Amino acid sequence: MKTKNYLILLSLLCATSLPGLSADYSITFIGSGAAETVESVDVFNVNTGETKTVQGGGTLVLTPTPEGIEQIGNENGNLRVFGADGKTIVTFQAKQQGDAVVEVFGLDGKKMTGLKQNVSAGENTFDLSLPMGAYVVSVTGKGYAYHTKYLERNNTQVAPAVSYVGKTAKKPVRVQEAPEAVAGTVAMLYNEGDRIIYTGHSGNCSTIVTDVPVSDSEMEFYFVECTDGSGNHYKVVQIGFQIWMAENLKTTKYNDGTDIQLGNSETWSGLSTPAYVVAKEKTYYNWFAASSEKIAPAGGWRIPTVADWDELQGTVEILISGQEQTIASALASTYGWSYKETSNLYTAGDNLLKNNMTGFTATPTGYFNGTTVMDDTSLALFWTADADANPGFPQNAHNAAIFNDYPLIHVASTVKAEGASLRCVMDWE
Repeated sequence: MKTKNYLILLSLLCATSLPGLSADYSITFIGSGAAETVESVDVFNVNTGETKTVQGGGTLVLTPTPEGIEQIGNENGNLRVFGADGKTIVTFQAKQQGDAVVEVFGLDGKKMTGLKQNVSAGENTFDLSLPMGAYVVSVTGKGYAYHTKYLERNNTQVAPAVSYVGKTAKKPVRVQEAPEAVAGTVAMLYNEGDRIIYTGHSGNCSTIVTDVPVSDSEMEFYFVECTDGSGNHYKVVQIGFQIWMAENLKTTKYNDGTDIQLGNSETWSGLSTPAYVVAKEKTYYNWFAASSEKIAPAGGWRIPTVADWDELQGTVEILISGQEQTIASALASTYGWSYKETSNLYTAGDNLLKNNMTGFTATPTGYFNGTTVMDDTSLALFWTADADANPGFPQNAHNAAIFNDYPLIHVASTVKAEGASLRCVMDWE
């Protein structure tokens, strides 16, 4: 069993030389571990942004995208850029009425086109005309700023242009659908080399597996329950011989049901006892909470040590061999990360379409400095269980960080009172 599951992840290495997709691929699903029954599978095509749900016992049919249909898009928070009905569409949420600036840049930083437009509060829609290539789409307005990358595959010679359509109608624009599937199957359009994230569900268990399909295959979900003291259930992902939470911890209770102290900006920096704070709809913990043995979900889960993060880094380094990936991009989510012109190639902020090869889904939550959240588009910061062993820094502990412009997991030391995110890990027996 262990070899089979590990090979599912290693199959990603085969994506360096892919055959052309000329026929349908059929993907079936099985479960193991805590459950053998797969009740449903959420399917996300990272490259097209399309999502589907396959019910238990069903089959996913990946169908070649008809030539000329644009399916490459990306979504980043409140901004979506996608192909639909032969057009390229931009939709975004304006927080209030006023001027919004929509701009498109080449990956070299050169501005291709732009438009300043007075928009209404709520979702607004613009049309883009772009020649084939990769771009950064940026939207700025009063109180908001969004950007994402977009790959235009339409091989036509058009001048870059952007035009305002209006406030989005209640009925959204529909992306080209895959052909109707036979009973018991779900069809999804698929381009050669597209990366798929599968999330299998069974009872309280949810497990993530990622793949770049090259043939008919059977995907196996190794189910492990991960439920915190507040009753929240978490998705998990197996990477090598470790099983990690694929979401950040958000419990307000220890695994014995007792409350964790709620901190605030007035008292946070002076605390030397376990505490959490919720800011910008994200949960942050000080190290005193992270070091508690009761904060991780029961059943073998624990706060990772520096050694656990080192093992994860070593495993991912093997998995990305020969790929246009870094360890950071393979762990980072496909959304939320800010683009940085000085980013190293293939880092988390370089090309969101290539992120999250492992399914770890590290989101840029930044950190809580005692009064506000910092760097929540460029940094994912996690506490480790290890205090700083340097006797000169008794107030410090170690954290593990993923940056938008750095290729590796960065382990450093910072004050224990800082607010950071938590992930939990368990060994795969």
